[in-house]
Amino acid sequence: MSFTRRGGARVLLAVMAMAVVLAACGKDDKATTADSGGAAKPSTEPVVNLTLGGAHGTAHLAPVEIGIETGKYKACNIEVKFATFGGGGEILRAVTTGAVDLAAVATNAAIGAYAKATPLSVVAGAFQTSNRVIYIVKKDSPYKTVSDLSGHKVGITSPGSVSEILIKYALTRSNVALNKVQFVPVGQIPAGVAALESGAIDTTLLAYPDAATFDKNKFRVLLDADKFLKEHDQAFQQTVFASTASWSKDHADVAKRFANCTKGVYDYVKANVSEATATYARIAKVDPAAAKEVIEYHVANKGWTVNVNRKGVEFALASLKEQKAVPDTYSMKDLEPMFAASAVLTD
Repeated sequence: MSFTRRGGARVLLAVMAMAVVLAACGKDDKATTADSGGAAKPSTEPVVNLTLGGAHGTAHLAPVEIGIETGKYKACNIEVKFATFGGGGEILRAVTTGAVDLAAVATNAAIGAYAKATPLSVVAGAFQTSNRVIYIVKKDSPYKTVSDLSGHKVGITSPGSVSEILIKYALTRSNVALNKVQFVPVGQIPAGVAALESGAIDTTLLAYPDAATFDKNKFRVLLDADKFLKEHDQAFQQTVFASTASWSKDHADVAKRFANCTKGVYDYVKANVSEATATYARIAKVDPAAAKEVIEYHVANKGWTVNVNRKGVEFALASLKEQKAVPDTYSMKDLEPMFAASAVLTD
């Protein structure tokens, strides 16, 4: 798919082609999507099996797990087996080695791997917010904004992670020299909170569902990444559904059916927030109030969509260049083959 503007001929043709596919799938009883009431058209498509890799219980994959739990994918004649992994690196390895058919992969990780000649293909978008990444400090901390972090220690999950991209963007936009900040990999979020409590670092990140349940008597928010991105008119494509290029080529119809059915699942969640909340709370073992906040937040912020945001991809690529993870000469044009099978690319 071309990354030129909407007026460009290649984008227009690609968008029109995908629109026809999605429209046809939506109208033809042979292609099943869940309607807003949760019902599904009976499918006469052959049953296919698909293994999907991701992290269990995370907010960005909540609708997918809800769709599996409530039989929405079965109604599309897609038997989805969800394979859970501990982190982004494991998920990426699972899809590149063929251990899973598809995986929900961080956009920056997919681009970084593709730039190193890993044959990946993005078949659909997954998630377009940061998943409410917030940076917290102790309640009595002297730090009021990210501008105060010069000379201090900042927790990130790992080098090159979404958490590092977001905090570095905020620091740069706040005129803080990155070489004046020490970035400390903390691994999982609970480890970062423990490091903050002990004084080993000065701020660390949370994301949903933890961002809805943290102890506000002990900590306060220093940075809300989604809010900061919006204030600077910056789109963000957090996650995409990716496969190997060979799987995407050999199973193009399955990929389209998955994307179409997932769109139906997203629509179901948006139209049935209470039911979706209850299911997510049960699946993820999350407090119902926190689950409600997660679902309502992402519905309101249009986080779940199978489209891929071009500006969000550009942002991920620019961040990787800053980290020297891809060559400076690497461009959006170089990424066209990876996104050739994806859903509509939007601004």
